[in-house]
Amino acid sequence: MSNLVRAALTALLVLPSLHQVEKYLGRPGLAVFPFAVLALVLAAERVAAQVEARLSERHARALAAVMMAGIFIAFAVLFPMANTNVPGRGSDTDEAYDLAVRAMARGEYPYTELTYLGNRIHHLPGSLFLAAPFVALGTSAYQSLFWLGAYLWLLAAEFGLRRALPLFGLILCASPAVMQQTVTGSDGVTSGISVFVAVWCLLRSWGEPGVNAARRWGAVLLFALAVSNRPNFGLAGIPVMAFLLHRHGLGTMMQVGLAIGGLVLAINLPFYLHNPAGFAPLEGMDRVTRFSRVLPHSGIVLPAVALLITGALAWPKSAGTIAGAATSLAAGQFFLVAAGMALMSVLAGRLDTGYAGYGSYFLFAGAFALWRQLLKPADARAAAE
Repeated sequence: MSNLVRAALTALLVLPSLHQVEKYLGRPGLAVFPFAVLALVLAAERVAAQVEARLSERHARALAAVMMAGIFIAFAVLFPMANTNVPGRGSDTDEAYDLAVRAMARGEYPYTELTYLGNRIHHLPGSLFLAAPFVALGTSAYQSLFWLGAYLWLLAAEFGLRRALPLFGLILCASPAVMQQTVTGSDGVTSGISVFVAVWCLLRSWGEPGVNAARRWGAVLLFALAVSNRPNFGLAGIPVMAFLLHRHGLGTMMQVGLAIGGLVLAINLPFYLHNPAGFAPLEGMDRVTRFSRVLPHSGIVLPAVALLITGALAWPKSAGTIAGAATSLAAGQFFLVAAGMALMSVLAGRLDTGYAGYGSYFLFAGAFALWRQLLKPADARAAAE
């Protein structure tokens, strides 16, 4: 079982970076990359097994600070280089957020804006609201820095900081797409982490006794904002509902589900009704409908299969745990990305890794769940002693 978990974690780390590896190292790099990542997974596991005995909590905090400082320094150096209006360099995602949020601040409709590449803004309104504080600070590109820090905090809360650091370092080293997206202003890291953090906050606040109502309903609001990013993140509602059903019963599940549904409608529907023809996020469905030439009704088939996968993993009793919910969340997103890459390759008549960057959507939730599995033997030994 441990070998299967290691293989799964390796796959989760490899897939998001395939396009970057191919771009800079070519096909030989693609062949070697999975084995290098597997070696890093094995090394991280060994470090995690030894770190509690050899690293004090004070030194762990210092190491965490150094790691975050390194991310900030890399961003400060590389983002200005990538933040150009030259096609092929950097990303126009940060500009999309900046334009949309500033248009909303002026009281204008955000989806009439075009980036320097001529792209429309495809992010749902919830992500614009979450980006607003960072735009106010200067640029939405700061989002990834914040959410990487939030992810490290989440890992520390679940595993303890000393065992969280090997996983955090593993993700940074073994999945180059994470740092590439961070320093170019792309939002893959932001989207993947924010949704998982929102799921985690909701499950922690509703799963623990004695949590006050403000914290619980604040987590519900955060979740509604986070999933109002792209339509595929609506799948996150399935493990959340399953968790609430297992922990609190049907009444609470329906109460929270209705609240989430109402908030999601309140966040998104006014923007759609204002200008249905100009609501650019609906164009995001092209990411699944474009395959209809090789997969008839792909716009229905792919979401339906992702829904079935997410649901099948969400409803067993293991979904009453945060790790079970993370597994369900990651599996549905993994299917959409892997299927998209496979179908793009069929259309191109060759391996096409262009879809790989969307792997950040499942990486952080999946790595969390698999790391929990890898730590179980050590936890069991510690409990026996």
